[in-house]
Amino acid sequence: MKLVLTLFLTLSVSANSDFLSPSEAKSVSDYMYDICMDTYCGGDFLYFNDVMKCHENTCEIEMSAHAYIEEGVTFSDKLSELSNSSVTLNQTVIKYKGIDTDSDEERGKFQNASFTCLMPNLPTKSMTLYEKQELIYDLIVFECVNAFENEAY
Repeated sequence: MKLVLTLFLTLSVSANSDFLSPSEAKSVSDYMYDICMDTYCGGDFLYFNDVMKCHENTCEIEMSAHAYIEEGVTFSDKLSELSNSSVTLNQTVIKYKGIDTDSDEERGKFQNASFTCLMPNLPTKSMTLYEKQELIYDLIVFECVNAFENEAY
């Protein structure tokens, strides 16, 4: 019985050590891609994201924004100047990585801006996966994406 109790406590502690488990992080990343990238975030830029990674109460997600070069629409010079820099926001940190140019057969030339949205100090209280999804969504959209778009124009 002691062995079962010890095993249960060990698993409970380890399961709660990261804000999101790897499978939850993948689920939230998929949710972000399905919801954010097709609606609010899908204005002048097309957004793409990798799978979120979490360690303890900090999560980060690599993102990129594509802007097709049509009628002089390009990312601002300010974004180029921000490459390899970080900006601390209210509850997040956005790390700008850089801009490159590429093309596809269908739409032609586009610019691709890469950045990381870092979310430190996430709450340690017990939350459902849905509550975590909504918190992450709000942080990414209302802090990281908004900050990126403010710099991009």
